[in-house]
Amino acid sequence: MFGYSLFQGVKNLGQDAVNAIDNYKEVVSSLNDSLQMALQANKTMSETVSLLQAVSIDDLNTQAASALDLSQQMLKLVNSWNSTAGSELSENVLVYLVSFIINSVH
Repeated sequence: MFGYSLFQGVKNLGQDAVNAIDNYKEVVSSLNDSLQMALQANKTMSETVSLLQAVSIDDLNTQAASALDLSQQMLKLVNSWNSTAGSELSENVLVYLVSFIINSVH
């Protein structure tokens, strides 16, 4: 019986050591994941700052006004389609649509 209880005591101590190593591995893995996320966040912030420094408020206002104008033109076009549903699209409407698509991409 003495050998069995000694074995159990050693086994329990050994299991505690294995658990400690497993926990350490999990902590290291979590820290590495956190480090990678922090590095990615720093990179994203740096890229964002660079983009913001490259564009002035006037540029943003101009782009916003242009986007609003194109959106309003597209709304008028869609409304004209709705009012002429069932009829053939005129060549002018098709030219306008192609022009709208080209301008909105830039």
